[in-house]
Amino acid sequence: MTVDKTFQEFLQQAYSEEYKSMKCELMESNMLNHEIFGIQFTVGNRHELVANPKQANSNKNEKNRHKWTCFIELNHPMLKKYTYKLINKVDF
Repeated sequence: MTVDKTFQEFLQQAYSEEYKSMKCELMESNMLNHEIFGIQFTVGNRHELVANPKQANSNKNEKNRHKWTCFIELNHPMLKKYTYKLINKVDF
């Protein structure tokens, strides 16, 4: 993955103190590389009950009453909306 310079500039301007702090930490630990960077993601499942459940394929006596949706997003609350810039597709 290569660094999105525009996004990097946005982060630097919008979160200048956090950006400076993280940059110092990376420099001190010799982990600063302009082509490699660390980010945190949240991975989980969202659940909802199905309004009109249908018969389950695995058991004719049961109905599929639950809908589960897996998600992955940037961990920082202000950056979640930019997840699409980093992730195009997830395969399980």
